[in-house]
This record gives sequence, C-alpha cells and structure tokens, in this order.
Amino acid sequence: MKAQSIIIFLILFMNSFLFGQNETVTVSGYIKDEASSETMIGATIFILETGDGAISNEYGFYSIRVPKDSVTISVSYTGYETKDVRIKTDVDIVLDIEISYGETLQEVV
Repeated sequence: MKAQSIIIFLILFMNSFLFGQNETVTVSGYIKDEASSETMIGATIFILETGDGAISNEYGFYSIRVPKDSVTISVSYTGYETKDVRIKTDVDIVLDIEISYGETLQEVV
C-alpha cells in the first residue's frame, strides 16, 4: 500500500512539473528604422512587467522570454523615440518593431 501511494505521488508530481514548464513564451523579431527599414544594431528591448531586457544583435534581431500574459515591450535606441508595444502572449511570437527618429533639437545660441 505504501509503495502505491509513493507511485501515485510521483505521477502527480511529475505531471505538475512537466506542465509547469510552459509558463513563458519567446518573443523575437527585428528592430528596424521606420523610414528606411534598416535594422537597428544594439537597440534595447525591455519588458516593463518583469524588468527583463535584451539587446538586438548585429543583424537587428532580438529574442526574449516573457510570461504567458499581456506584456508591454519597450524599445529604445539612442536618438530615436522610445516605442511601447502591448501584446498578448499565449504562444511564441515573431514581432518586428519599427522605431522612428526622434525630434531634432535646434542649435543652442
């Protein structure tokens, strides 16, 4: 009887462990300039809800794990306007994000 209880416990524990592994999904894609569609090397990708971040590689590609939920992705790059994108993440997503050049400042006299 004791052996059966242990086996049942192990089966239940294994099921919860295996199903608990899919609490996150991957969001990946390219960060591009809105005007030229040129990929942005070294753009910062930040998940507002978790505080996790990533940087786009030499091809402008990024990949980050996010919780299965609605999250806000914030993308920034020096000289460009920060762009926030709210997405629902139930499955892995490919999301290309275009950012626009920031406002040009006038010369200080």
